Amino acid sequence: MLGLILALCSAIFFGFHTVIQRRSLLNSNTYTGVITSLSIGLILFIPILFITGDIFTLTSLSISDFVMIGIAGIFHFVGGRSLLYEGIQKIGSNRTTPILSSSIILTMILSNLVLLEKITTGLLLTVFIIIVGIIFVSSSKNNDSSITSVNFYKGIFYVSCAVFLVAVSNIIVKIWSPSFSSPVLAVFLSYVFALIVYFPSGKLIKNLGVIKIKTPNTYIYLIIAGVTVSLGQLCRYFSLYMLPVTTVIPLIGSFPFFTIIFSYILNRNLENFGIKLILGLILIFVGISTSFIINI
Repeated sequence: MLGLILALCSAIFFGFHTVIQRRSLLNSNTYTGVITSLSIGLILFIPILFITGDIFTLTSLSISDFVMIGIAGIFHFVGGRSLLYEGIQKIGSNRTTPILSSSIILTMILSNLVLLEKITTGLLLTVFIIIVGIIFVSSSKNNDSSITSVNFYKGIFYVSCAVFLVAVSNIIVKIWSPSFSSPVLAVFLSYVFALIVYFPSGKLIKNLGVIKIKTPNTYIYLIIAGVTVSLGQLCRYFSLYMLPVTTVIPLIGSFPFFTIIFSYILNRNLENFGIKLILGLILIFVGISTSFIINI
C-alpha cells in the first residue's frame, strides 16, 4: 500500500512541477530549468543522505552500479527532462504531459521483455483507461494562435523522444535497485551524473548553455519546480524499489490528471481547457482508482 501511495505522490509532484515550470520557462530557457532543478535536487538530497547515514554506503557499490545508475540519470534527467522542458515551452504543459505519460506503454513492454514481469488483465484495463484519457486530453482543441505549426510539431517530437528515454530509465532503475540499499542514494547519484554531463555539454552547444532569468518571480518558480520534481523523483525511486514496474508506472503515468488540475488553478490564462480535456481527466481518474482497487 505504501508503494502505491508513493507512486501517486510522485504523480502529484510531477503534475505540479510541470505547471510551475511552464511559468518559469516564460522568462527563462531549457538549460536554466534543467541546471537549477538538478542543483536544487542535490541540495535537498545531501542532508537527507547524512541524516539517514545512507551516504556511507557508497563504498559498497561496484563500478557497474555507478555506471548503470549514471546512465539512468543521463537518460532521464539530461535527455528526458531537457526534451520535456522544450516541449512545455513550445506547446504548453496541458499537451506535453499527456504525451510524456504514454511512456507507461513502452515501460510495460520493456518490463515484460527484460524483467519478465507478468502483465495481468486488470493491469491492461488500467493502462487502457488511462491511455484513452490521455488521448482525449492531448487532442483537446487549442485556440492559442501563438503556437505555430512548426513549434507544435517540434513540441510533439521532443516529448515523443522523451518518452523513450524515460521508459528506458525506469527499467534501468528497477534492474539495479537491489544493488542500492537506499533509493535516496540512487536518485542522488543519478542527479550527480546528470549534472556532470549536462553542464559542460550545454556550454559546448551554441545558444544552449546560457543561464537566462528575466524576472525576479522566475527565481521563485525555478526553486519551487526544482523542489517538487526532486520530491517526485524520490517517491518514484522508493515506489520502484517496493513494487513491480508494471504496478508503479501506470500510477506515475497518470500525472497529466494533476497537471490539468493545477494548470486550471494557476495557469488558466496560459493553457486551453475544453470538453475533451474534462473527459480525459475523468478517465485518468478512473484509471488511477482502478489501479488502487486491483492492487490493494
